[in-house]
Amino acid sequence: VRYHRSGEPRPYFRARCRMMGMMGEDDGKEKPSIDELRAQEEERHRAREAEVDASWSKTVVTPGTGKPAWHGARATLHVVGTIVSSRSGEAVGSVFEDTRQRGEPHLLLLGRGVLVPGLEKAVQSMREGELATVIVEPAGGYGGGGAPSFPRVPGS
Repeated sequence: VRYHRSGEPRPYFRARCRMMGMMGEDDGKEKPSIDELRAQEEERHRAREAEVDASWSKTVVTPGTGKPAWHGARATLHVVGTIVSSRSGEAVGSVFEDTRQRGEPHLLLLGRGVLVPGLEKAVQSMREGELATVIVEPAGGYGGGGAPSFPRVPGS
């Protein structure tokens, strides 16, 4: 947060917007109501959540003895990300992220969308001290486009 001379917090940016009109033509068709649009969006959200829930699997290597993770918890975790299968020619088993080698674990608030959705769900199912192998399919990971932040992770 930046501070103004008065000592008050100052926003990073300020915007003023005015709707000047709409582009496109009115085709005479009846537009869906806000309730219909909301229902459609909720259905898309439920379908995406079901897709993410089905996209990951976890095998516990060492059970944790601490508290279970929860949405909003501050978590510190080490991640070793490896390619499990590849259509792009990237070597199976090659490591694309290793926080242990980097010497710096991930520190994050669970539920903020920092991790790919499938891994986020897997971490939220863990207990403190647990060591697990998690496999995330493309639907719960980087999808068809691969990972811009990890160029070695190919699309599906």
